[in-house]
Amino acid sequence: MEVLKHLLNKCSEVQLPVLNAQLNPNYNDIFKLVSLFDGSYNLAVKIEEVFVSHDCGIEFSNCVSLANQIWAMAYPNYPYKVAWHGSCQGYFEIWKELATNRFYLECDECSTQVDSPEDLNKHKASEYFYELSVYPTLEELEDIDWIKYIIKK
Repeated sequence: MEVLKHLLNKCSEVQLPVLNAQLNPNYNDIFKLVSLFDGSYNLAVKIEEVFVSHDCGIEFSNCVSLANQIWAMAYPNYPYKVAWHGSCQGYFEIWKELATNRFYLECDECSTQVDSPEDLNKHKASEYFYELSVYPTLEELEDIDWIKYIIKK
């Protein structure tokens, strides 16, 4: 988990002890690390374990934010893009809100939130404001039948 500790040191104010201070994780290291976790929620759980093992108190919401940052490093072109948002030139991506386990779409540029892929065709923004969220797993997307909406390039 040395790569994870190095990434946490880059992304957070807390500095964890590392075995090799010269290690500078590259894209392949980051991708390999992230591929060990099924969705960013599981990565957030591991991040919390790392901080606890070093007697560092951290709110789980901060672990989720760190996990999402690291996940985005591994997937700079996040693979769950659903549609182009012509109004701002961003892409709508699939997210899962932690508090409710609700899935929704959010534009990666302007943060417009939409309740479902069907609502995109209606140009209907969500009346609900989704909060702390993670990237869902592929299994979850298959279960809700949203995997068919993912843009395949």
